Amino acid sequence: MKLRCEDTTKNLKQILEDLKKYPINYNHYYTETVEKRCMDREFNSLAVCVENATTYTLTPECRSTHTFTHVDPKRLRREISQSKNPNMDIHSCKSALDGLLAMYKVCTTK
Repeated sequence: MKLRCEDTTKNLKQILEDLKKYPINYNHYYTETVEKRCMDREFNSLAVCVENATTYTLTPECRSTHTFTHVDPKRLRREISQSKNPNMDIHSCKSALDGLLAMYKVCTTK
């Protein structure tokens, strides 16, 4: 028991020492996961912007339900500009969550 207690105390001291340092990770899965989450978020945002800038009209003189699709470039640009959130707290929270989830994925795949 004494040996286990000493070993546990030693491990706890090492953990506390590591917590004082800047976190670092050399696993490429970490950066891949963070990048993928950022790209997915950007893609989803862009998809919403494109949908908001798109109009569908029935094709003239067509007896079926075929539609003509038009994306308004000016509206798309406006949608993209408005979709960006300059709030640093939100940006920081999203980045921290991406990092945390990526770290969790790296730790569970070992």
